[in-house]
Amino acid sequence: MRACEAIQSRRLETSNCLDGLKNKKTKMTLFTDKVKAIVKSIPRGSVLTYKEVAGKAGNAKAARAVANIMAANYDLSIPCHRVIRSDGGLGGYNRGGEAKKRAILESEGYKNDNNRYGY
Repeated sequence: MRACEAIQSRRLETSNCLDGLKNKKTKMTLFTDKVKAIVKSIPRGSVLTYKEVAGKAGNAKAARAVANIMAANYDLSIPCHRVIRSDGGLGGYNRGGEAKKRAILESEGYKNDNNRYGY
């Protein structure tokens, strides 16, 4: 009997651990979905910083997470090129680098109003 109880206890521990991983994944998936929706809503000719996107998604300290989400984005309907660094740098662009990002932003009519983001 004790062997069966030990096995059941171990299964419960494993199940609880997996539930924790599922909850963590769900939380990250929700954040990722929020980030993508926010970026998708950035109008042509405008930009937001990674930090601004993180704040709008509910976690202002998650700017790096936003950058990682954008770096892994290959969905053309999500304009990740409209998200830039807080220091004014463009940041990376997984579809052609910084020069391509700058060219797309300029083609969309982005103007660096009052040197808010100085690239």
